Amino acid sequence: NQWRILALVAAVGILAAFVASSLPLVYRSTATILVEAGKPKIISIEEVYNSMGSAQREYYQTQLEILKSRDLAAKLVRQLKLADHPQFKPGARSPAFYEKWVPKWFVGEDAAATASPERLENRVISAVQSGVNPQQVRNSQLIRIAYDSHDPELAAAVPNALVDIYIDSDLESRMKMNRKASSFLTGQTAELKKKLSESEQA
Repeated sequence: NQWRILALVAAVGILAAFVASSLPLVYRSTATILVEAGKPKIISIEEVYNSMGSAQREYYQTQLEILKSRDLAAKLVRQLKLADHPQFKPGARSPAFYEKWVPKWFVGEDAAATASPERLENRVISAVQSGVNPQQVRNSQLIRIAYDSHDPELAAAVPNALVDIYIDSDLESRMKMNRKASSFLTGQTAELKKKLSESEQA
């Protein structure tokens, strides 16, 4: 019985080693971005002590949610053309070692293989969105974005491209706000000039 137990343990160990060696490597890359909060308005010292901490936390939490948003993930997928990448493209990945001996009906058909291009893109966007992991570096204004992939080039490309897309989106958002503010001020100035002219004529 003792030899049987030892043989069983050895067989399990060999099988575990074989399975572990057949698993694909996972690469992780990170990109770090400096996120500075907007300059505060001139307020009282009491307001500074009461609101600065919570306002900073809310601001960085908002930026983390933006980095994890589906909108940025969609832009990333289209910019890098990830719907055509072997890691996400149906039929392009190598079959797992056990699929050679397991019947196809048992493994099941890959639903992505028969999906429309739109549904496939949505699947890729969801996969990338769930794979992106942005975290704020403690006691700093830095956010570190990590991404894991079996492809080392893809692992490096995703966080770097996401940083660029985030910066572009932030600049675009600020420009829209400036245009709206400028348009509002222009309208207010014209209204004030009109009222001033009417008061002078009265």
